[in-house]
Amino acid sequence: MKNNIQLYISYLISFGLITLTGNQCLAKDLYVSLEGSDAVSYEANSLDTPWKTIMHGVFNVKAGDTLHIRGGTYRPEYTMYLRNDYANKNYGGNPAETMNAESGTSINPVVITQYKKERVIIDLDAIKQFAAIDNKDYWTFKNLTFINTGIAFILGENVKAHHITFDGLKLYAKYYSDNSAPIKINSDLAEYTTIKNCVIKGATSDDGVWTVSGIFARRVRNLTITNNVITTGTQGIYYKHSTIKQSDTAAPLSITISNNYLDDFHYAAMNLNTIGAVINNNIIGPTGGSIKVNEASGSPGGDLNTFDHNTLINGTIILKAETQREDNSTPGANKNIITNNVLTHKMKIHEYQSTWGVADHETTSNYNLFANNGAVSENGVDHSLPSWQQTSGEDANSLQATPLHKEGASPSFFIEYSLGATSIGYRSAQDGSDIGANSSTVGPVGYFNSPKAPIVGTQ
Repeated sequence: MKNNIQLYISYLISFGLITLTGNQCLAKDLYVSLEGSDAVSYEANSLDTPWKTIMHGVFNVKAGDTLHIRGGTYRPEYTMYLRNDYANKNYGGNPAETMNAESGTSINPVVITQYKKERVIIDLDAIKQFAAIDNKDYWTFKNLTFINTGIAFILGENVKAHHITFDGLKLYAKYYSDNSAPIKINSDLAEYTTIKNCVIKGATSDDGVWTVSGIFARRVRNLTITNNVITTGTQGIYYKHSTIKQSDTAAPLSITISNNYLDDFHYAAMNLNTIGAVINNNIIGPTGGSIKVNEASGSPGGDLNTFDHNTLINGTIILKAETQREDNSTPGANKNIITNNVLTHKMKIHEYQSTWGVADHETTSNYNLFANNGAVSENGVDHSLPSWQQTSGEDANSLQATPLHKEGASPSFFIEYSLGATSIGYRSAQDGSDIGANSSTVGPVGYFNSPKAPIVGTQ
């Protein structure tokens, strides 16, 4: 009977009815420890016989492998360049290493993570940059802590790197440069990047470099940034240079920025040139600033975005009228939807007009809660809520008053940023919930598991 079963399976395989790949058969758990040895072979690597360096481990993973890093503080001496033409000498990497790492697949991703709950700290003070990821797909970096970073990760610098996920990382930046961030998505070569459950503290720039951010993205059409805490620096999320025009409706777009807490920025919480993005249920803290749209220069952008159920404690949404060379038919941020948001300063729409004159921005706005210091400034003209409703026909169901949070006007704890039961806007959103963000679903999963969790995470 056994031989008959084996023959039947061989028959199915030979006719392609069952596919078994080498990666599916060989995927294994691999280990790195400060007490290990890089002389250990791939086949011999185990919990008892681990490798010593993270680089050696990462350079030897195969599709489906999980690389478990044992607890301790690691101080890499070289940046990892994950690209096929590495050749060990060309980019300043370790000349003693050979880059044999494989891409993962949707079924068999590569995962690089801490071992169980052992805390892994990766100190980048000597090299600033941990990894440049090119030509690798379906990789996940999970539950690791990086300190003294510059650009810890850069994706899609030269070759495509799709479906890269950062989950549960803590990144504390020390160094910066123009267009820098602890996670930098360099181009549309890095589509389908996901950043979730992370705590990111950006570098503080004191010399006028305003392009420093916690997350930098350029030109990507598919991006997910969700459930993160992003603090400190010039701006939180900087999305620069859209790749498409408003009229390019055939282009696949999926950009989601949701459930994040952002605070402590000099310039803006978000500076976006996205098209078709969904920005929802984010909380911008008291020193986080505003969300600016269509100021990230370079190409047309800032159109067709949806801003829904966001709470800005000391800021607003600013739809700019920046005019790009390719954007002259419909300059500025246009056709955006602004609903169910708490805005504590006047929403600004084409505040300074544009060099092309006053344009019809076609903004849709409703069910928002505006503070008492004005509702909207459009093309340089300030409006109270009644004036704006009459002039524009928008915000028919919006409200104007100072919001009262669960802990009063100035909450000291993150979870209290939801509206209190006595506040105007409570249960007044379009869907019957509160206007603004639901703070219980903001931030990394489990990070704010106490009703008195501090607002800003620390190292």
